[in-house]
Amino acid sequence: MKEFSVERVIALCRKGDTNAFDILAAHYGRRLYNFIYSVVGNHQSTDEVLQETFIKVFTCIKKYTRDAAFSHWLYKIAYNQCLDHIKSESRRTAREKLYCEDCYTETSDDREVEKLALRRDDQLRLVQALQKLSEKQRTAICLFTIGGFSIKEAGWIMGCSDGAVMSHLHRARQNLRTYLTNGFTGNDTNKKGEIIRGLS
Repeated sequence: MKEFSVERVIALCRKGDTNAFDILAAHYGRRLYNFIYSVVGNHQSTDEVLQETFIKVFTCIKKYTRDAAFSHWLYKIAYNQCLDHIKSESRRTAREKLYCEDCYTETSDDREVEKLALRRDDQLRLVQALQKLSEKQRTAICLFTIGGFSIKEAGWIMGCSDGAVMSHLHRARQNLRTYLTNGFTGNDTNKKGEIIRGLS
């Protein structure tokens, strides 16, 4: 396949062509990975959700009706897989907490190690700040800044109105400014400003 054509590749995928699907996955994989990572917050979960997303896409691609752009349909599936994963992890974490809360005592050294790890670079600071946002705020700002979607497109993916997306986006930016400001001091202020501007 000398020249990439989304429509052509999708047509082949609908016929069950696995080679064409590999091309499709390679084309969207990196951007989709970045989006999923920004929502779920760690690489292991991102790998799992990305795999689940592509499995879902492969099994459901015959249902794609072209009512929306393929990338919108793809990100909507990824978004729903993120939500499923977050809910599943929340239930698992709750069970583990009930099991372990009486057999582990966190020390001050543990907390210091965690703080140092979280501050090892700017990207990790941003990821940490993103994880403090609500799921809707985090998804809105990630679709808009990382995915490059418009307000209307983000609304379709998230299943909410344009006004709701704009509200989530506005609150996300406000909250990120607060979280990032608290995480930077001294000469780091310029870095904080660069990160915030990148999200505007």
